[in-house]
Amino acid sequence: MLKNVFITFFFLLISFNAFALNYYNFLYTVEQPESFGEVLQRFVKDNSIINAKTPLVKKTMKNNPKIKQWAFMPVGTVVDLYISDDFMDLEKYKPYWANLLKKIQEKNNEKKQFTYPRGLKGSVFYLSSMGSFSQKAADVAEITFKQNSPFSLGTALTFYPKDSLYSASFSAYASYLVASTNSLTSEKTSIPPEIGGNLYGEYRWQKYNLTLYSGLDYENFSLFNLRALENDRKVYVDGVGATYLTLGVAKSFVLFNKQFFSKFSISRSIISSYSTVAPVPVDGSTGYVDSGKYSGNKFLFFINYKMSDKFYLYSLLKYHSMVGPSDLTIFRVGLGFGYILF
Repeated sequence: MLKNVFITFFFLLISFNAFALNYYNFLYTVEQPESFGEVLQRFVKDNSIINAKTPLVKKTMKNNPKIKQWAFMPVGTVVDLYISDDFMDLEKYKPYWANLLKKIQEKNNEKKQFTYPRGLKGSVFYLSSMGSFSQKAADVAEITFKQNSPFSLGTALTFYPKDSLYSASFSAYASYLVASTNSLTSEKTSIPPEIGGNLYGEYRWQKYNLTLYSGLDYENFSLFNLRALENDRKVYVDGVGATYLTLGVAKSFVLFNKQFFSKFSISRSIISSYSTVAPVPVDGSTGYVDSGKYSGNKFLFFINYKMSDKFYLYSLLKYHSMVGPSDLTIFRVGLGFGYILF
């Protein structure tokens, strides 16, 4: 008796597995108002007879408890479909799947194409730096001096037009400089603040993940009047204002799973001015006034590490090579941080 029961149960289990249904399970998004029946017609075999008791209907409804109105589903409704293999028409399903893949690819391409910010973005920044200057006039004197800055404060703005690879940026800064020491005298000299700014046009070269930029830079920095130092050991601080034409390239990259941003630029002076506080003799002679203007090149390397959505760390190296009333080289290195306002 027990043997017969076991045999019967065994054959029932085999029969159940033989007739067990396999389902194709996928998500379908309603793109125009339609009923559940209309959705099914997109994927089941023609002339299929399906009603509320059909297993695929019961299984689909069970797995979509949030859908209350199956007779009319609005646009945007996402249905978790279960269609059994005895009703599934793969020839209908294949075009749907191919079209879905196409849409996904288009969205991915759109994200890749426009991954940059939009609208106006602004930040403020702080920098502490050390500067080393060398100034030489062959017929007068040669001097080296330091101009360190415990803090520089500045702001930067960038405007990104919608759906465009072009943008425009502006920045300005002012640096407080400590008293300068030099190689000719033991006297420490107060240095006026240094100011500067730039205005660039930018183009994002997406093929190589580069941003190319060009525009104008302005700097107003200080140096010594060599004639006064050589002749009378008097220290006068003169000023140079220089406008540069700048070409640069910027690139974002990932290193050790951290996001970095780097820039390198070359600038050529196109306009300069020279001012002095040294006295002009009443007899009309040149006295301590150096004549002529400065011209030359500037090189800048900048690297930025984004710490969070609002804060970033950065460092820079800046090198000048100028000629004029004296030959001037400037090297400055700095470290700072910034805060993104918007």
